[in-house]
Amino acid sequence: HGKYSAGDPSMWREGDYYYALCGFREPEGGDTASLFRSTDTVNWEYLHYLYKSDRKWTTAVDDCAVPDFFKLGHRHMLLYMSHETGAQYYLGRWENETFYPETHGHMNWPGGQLNAPKSMLDGKGRRLFWGWVCEGRTRDAQRAAGWASTLSLPRILSLSGDGSLMIEPAEELEGLRHNYRMRE
Repeated sequence: HGKYSAGDPSMWREGDYYYALCGFREPEGGDTASLFRSTDTVNWEYLHYLYKSDRKWTTAVDDCAVPDFFKLGHRHMLLYMSHETGAQYYLGRWENETFYPETHGHMNWPGGQLNAPKSMLDGKGRRLFWGWVCEGRTRDAQRAAGWASTLSLPRILSLSGDGSLMIEPAEELEGLRHNYRMRE
């Protein structure tokens, strides 16, 4: 919806409807996403903004690219990427086809840049998360090497007892450990 769409829509099914999000940045500044609804995934109806940032946590240059919206415990999470500041998330309430962000956080850690965050529900009911880890080499160095960046290892998203976000490595990663050594 609109000429400011960032593409990379997110889609899910809930009850009798399919929903889709297209994230973008409003011309006057601020991240948001348009919400669409369908009964057949062919004909879509624009509903309204999923949410509209009041910029309490984000800046006017942040956009909502690659949105990923899902239920996490008793809350809902909007995972997305800002082209300016990397992967971020909102945790909040989903009511009457509108999302109400209550908390916000960044998925980037000091010294790194995580972009294009995605998640999936696995067969064990866990919400697995990974992203595109960018690097500090120049474009020329990347071209000369023939490769650039990598995907992060999968992590499990869940909620703590107080409803805040928890991130843990997937237990399957333990199978990659061998020849353990410790410095003395």
